[in-house]
Amino acid sequence: MIYNQISQIVLIVFLTLSIYFTFKKNYQALLALFVAGIGFGGFNLYYGTLWFPYKIVSVFIMLAVLINSKKNIFPKYFKRLIVLFFISVLIAQLFQPSADQSNLPFFQKSSFRPFVQLFTYVSLAALIPFCLLTLKNENNYLTFIKRYFLIVELVMSFAVLQFIFQKLGMDFMPILRPNLTDSPTAAFSFQNTVILRLYGVTGEPKTLAAFLFPYFFTSLYNFYNKNYNINPHYHLIMLLLSLFVIINAFSSAVLISLAITLTLTTFIWFRNKIKFFVPLVILILTILYFNPDQIIITSSYTAAPYSLYDLLAERTTGRLSSEINERPEYIGIYYIFNEKPFLSFSGIGMGMYPYYVTSSGSYGIDPIDSNWVVFLMDLGLIGIVFFIYALIKLFNLRNKKTYKQDRLLNFALIGLFAAYALGMGVGSYQYMMLFTGLTFSAYKIKKNKLYEKNSSTKVDTIQS
Repeated sequence: MIYNQISQIVLIVFLTLSIYFTFKKNYQALLALFVAGIGFGGFNLYYGTLWFPYKIVSVFIMLAVLINSKKNIFPKYFKRLIVLFFISVLIAQLFQPSADQSNLPFFQKSSFRPFVQLFTYVSLAALIPFCLLTLKNENNYLTFIKRYFLIVELVMSFAVLQFIFQKLGMDFMPILRPNLTDSPTAAFSFQNTVILRLYGVTGEPKTLAAFLFPYFFTSLYNFYNKNYNINPHYHLIMLLLSLFVIINAFSSAVLISLAITLTLTTFIWFRNKIKFFVPLVILILTILYFNPDQIIITSSYTAAPYSLYDLLAERTTGRLSSEINERPEYIGIYYIFNEKPFLSFSGIGMGMYPYYVTSSGSYGIDPIDSNWVVFLMDLGLIGIVFFIYALIKLFNLRNKKTYKQDRLLNFALIGLFAAYALGMGVGSYQYMMLFTGLTFSAYKIKKNKLYEKNSSTKVDTIQS
């Protein structure tokens, strides 16, 4: 019960700070507060719908964007995205499901669910113009990067604290579940051994791993380009620690995304850096042969008869092969292409998928984890094509010689790429919108610098 009261206090603190930063127009602090809001997502409350700290901050980010709407801060992609969302709401209202909804709360019924989902989408999409409004120059951008790293590292420290507590046999903060019984911990069983999972203060193991995911890749990029956060030794320790925590969260979706993203980013960003492959080979060999006794929390301290590779294989390919047909993602894809093929291009409507392919809980819907399947269900193939098109257009900037080596742009792009890959199995929309906004901001900063440089060159030529 004490943690539920703490949760209310934390939400009030985030609300108070959001009001204060918005009133003072301290938008840089508000953007950092949004990142912190994701990290402290374990403190949540059900009030009409499920509220997390980042959702509270996103309301004020959207408000700040509306206040400054007369400024040129809306990219054309953002405007098209908003149109796509509103069309989806209309489709949701036209094709109302006939399922019994008598046990659902007011805001979770199909008549209102599209607007709840619309609010989530639009408030997070507001991050795109908000980043353009906030990060106007290189100093602002670098300040945000430093704050981003420090906030993630603070959240990560709670996961390390949980690891120490549980290694010592002590209790840590439970996973709070509004209107349900709180979970004292998170765990899974493997070869008659109960293995505990880290979640820190984020609320769920997969949420913790997802929160660290873009940090790991952006930090990796910065480290190999000598853009250190504080100093190289600290940066390296934090980088390795983030990988340690991601592994100990044992999120199947994040671990699969990690393998895929590490492979692809190696070819995109690190293929010309031979020294990158040395620690990568060491990491692979460690995973294959390392005995997990010291770095994994188990129910006993007896020697483990398995390797770290065995655990990771069980949580990735093993779990995927055994559960694939039962996953709501698979059921959703099968449903829209077989039961509703005429809606496969537009989707079945904003927020409508729970009434067709998932069950309902006592305080709301049972969500689909994969962001991409949610996009498919909500926005159809048109929505999928839109998001992939936006990613391709942004990545085309790397093909231009003047932008290819820009450190701010590449920081944002590697985070954006990680967010897109993460969306295969986890809700990563907030990271997609954040790093899309950061990409636009980095591009605009670089473009302004090039313009100023060219203008200065012209003045020098005239004077001479």
